[in-house]
Amino acid sequence: MKIYISYIFFFLLFPVITLSQISDSENNLNGIQKDTVSLSEQIDVTGFYNGINIADAPSNIYILNEKEINSRNGKNAGEIINSFPGVFIKSYGNQSLQSISINGLGAEQTVILINGVKINSVQNGQFDLSLIDKNNIKKIELMQNGYSALYGSDAVSGVVNIITLDNNSFKKYLNLKTEFGSYNTRKLSLSGNSNFNNLNFSLFISNSASDNNFDYYFDNGLERELKSREFAKYFSNEYSFSSSLILNNFNVKLSSSLLNSDREIPSIETGNQPVKTKQLDKNWNTILNLVYLTGKSKITSEFNFQNNLMNYTTLPVINSYYKNISVSNISKISLDFKNLSSTSGFEIKYSSLESNQLKPGIKRNTYSLFSVSEIIFHNLKFFPSLRYEYIDDLKKSVWIYKVGTNFKPFPKVNLNLKGNYGNNFAAPTFNALYWKQGGNPDLKPETSENLELGLYYSGSTLLDYKFNFSYLKINFKDRIIWIPQRNFIWSPFNIGESVADVFNLGLEISKNISDDFNFIAGVHFTSNKSIKKNKSGVDDNTYDKQLIYIPEQQIKANAGINYKSISLNFLYSNLGKRFSDQENLISLSPVNLLDANIQYTFSIFSVESEFKIEINNLTNTDYQIISGYPMPLRNYNLNLNLKYIY
Repeated sequence: MKIYISYIFFFLLFPVITLSQISDSENNLNGIQKDTVSLSEQIDVTGFYNGINIADAPSNIYILNEKEINSRNGKNAGEIINSFPGVFIKSYGNQSLQSISINGLGAEQTVILINGVKINSVQNGQFDLSLIDKNNIKKIELMQNGYSALYGSDAVSGVVNIITLDNNSFKKYLNLKTEFGSYNTRKLSLSGNSNFNNLNFSLFISNSASDNNFDYYFDNGLERELKSREFAKYFSNEYSFSSSLILNNFNVKLSSSLLNSDREIPSIETGNQPVKTKQLDKNWNTILNLVYLTGKSKITSEFNFQNNLMNYTTLPVINSYYKNISVSNISKISLDFKNLSSTSGFEIKYSSLESNQLKPGIKRNTYSLFSVSEIIFHNLKFFPSLRYEYIDDLKKSVWIYKVGTNFKPFPKVNLNLKGNYGNNFAAPTFNALYWKQGGNPDLKPETSENLELGLYYSGSTLLDYKFNFSYLKINFKDRIIWIPQRNFIWSPFNIGESVADVFNLGLEISKNISDDFNFIAGVHFTSNKSIKKNKSGVDDNTYDKQLIYIPEQQIKANAGINYKSISLNFLYSNLGKRFSDQENLISLSPVNLLDANIQYTFSIFSVESEFKIEINNLTNTDYQIISGYPMPLRNYNLNLNLKYIY
């Protein structure tokens, strides 16, 4: 154990020692300077790479800024994130559970961050994206590959960072948004930002509700019957507050948010009377961030407290409750020179769970050490990273590494060649380990090896354009599979294996024709072959078959025209065939969806105003994302936004 600790500290200190040795000679390294780009192209909250842009990153990265988010349709984070290339949101109905799938893996293998802080539940490894209000989102970053070396457990397939409205602008404003739409949907949100000398603070409050009784078609075997969804009402609110104090080189930031949701959960549609089920969620998340800047270094310590409550009832049969508490600290030092930057530190996390469905006394302590570097050799960038993590309830330690490169072969051409390789892991959830009926305490972490190759090219001739291509291969082993036992109780085992081959191809174009007129358009294609590679017997008909609910192809496209104060946007998505059984005998038909919106901006005295009409499912398509869970036909939303800047 001593020799392992020695290796860890050597790795953590090596970048610091190296940086100090080269700092005196950095002016002799051919005058290389880092590229500068607009803030909308930078990863600025993930906390490991200092202001790196998407062209220079070692892997495929996508960003939606505030303007782009406003051009999309949707009410919550899940609906906005679904517009990202290669992302598949498993939706169980309008404003119902929304879980993410990237690169052929599930939500429990994808890390969700809010302002750089991981919010995945240790209970099930997931987070319901429908709970986050779109109106409180400033920016979203998607890192479309495994990053366990940076974020630890669960970052096998990708990382999503949701950046909320914050207090970095130091602008004083008050913003009121109202929304009305189909199914008696209504929403009201209020946000504001102000400051006093070096103290800044912001506030966000929202309230939304809907009868959610949308129409859909049901095939009863004789005809397609038009029905209305029952027991699908929802009510939710969100309260968020943040403040920051800047004193010379020292910055203190405190933020806290409370998400409340009271939803009826409609059951699978079988033609019979649905069962009335309710789910209550209360998620409280508080972050204290301390930053000290001196010279070329930055010292950060971030404390996070999460208290998540969930109550699920189908009376009189089921009445289950879950209380998840998580406390963590991430402390790190970042050093940034012309040709070398590094971030090293440690993470300590405590998690506990109380539930009438799981064993008592469930606790987990996780201890991590990590180091991430960016090294520049002329037009080649090298990204080594290493993480050591110990999980005490499993009594297991994990070494995780990732090595990436970014090569710009022609100094005057915006062409970047990318590549990275590394391993990732996902620790077993509390549900899998400690469920009273069939939990398996002998489970070990799921693991993967990820290889990515790609390129990013941008330029301007008649049009401004961006082109990207990537190929990703994921070998996923020790996958936790639930199988039935003799007593008809399902239990999890580390017997699953799969291989994913994912191709992403994207093109974005834009043009400012005049000061009053411009347009933007983009199209992205994803091919995903995620194949099951474990055999449960000699005649296993599920071997070498596509994993269930993983679309083989996806197309995401958007087009927007802006003329003076009017904007018109069209959003198209094609979701390829998905199999709903492991033998690939039953499939859901491909889905083609077209959404549109029109926005008009104007001023009333000193109030910046915007009126927006959203039309969803413009072609009135009858479809399902998950078998047995119908989605709404054509529907609309009206939005009014009033912003007073003082």
